[in-house]
Amino acid sequence: MNRRCAYCGERIELEDMCIDHVRPLAMGGRDTTDNMVCACWHCNQHKANKTVEEFRSELQQGPVMLFRESCTYRTMLRYNQVNETRRRIVFYFEKKDRERHVTKQQRKRRHRPYF
Repeated sequence: MNRRCAYCGERIELEDMCIDHVRPLAMGGRDTTDNMVCACWHCNQHKANKTVEEFRSELQQGPVMLFRESCTYRTMLRYNQVNETRRRIVFYFEKKDRERHVTKQQRKRRHRPYF
């Protein structure tokens, strides 16, 4: 993945890379290369034994939990110091897959005969 975390996209040095199982071994995932991605320590620890969708869901609940539990966060919101968005989280590896798919489609269109 170009020395980037598959989830957050942060650039990571080779010695700091962690291998994460996209589908956790505890949930029937396999120890194969198509089930492994490079991840930063932070994302790897936070994802733990969750599926990608469980991880995404937990991250999207962050602002709700902060609002409920943090007076500082509520104050920052009140003074427009925090900008909340409700967009779906798209992981770095998903963006890269989408870019590759679009590029393939563009190449096909470019080489299409004109008759």
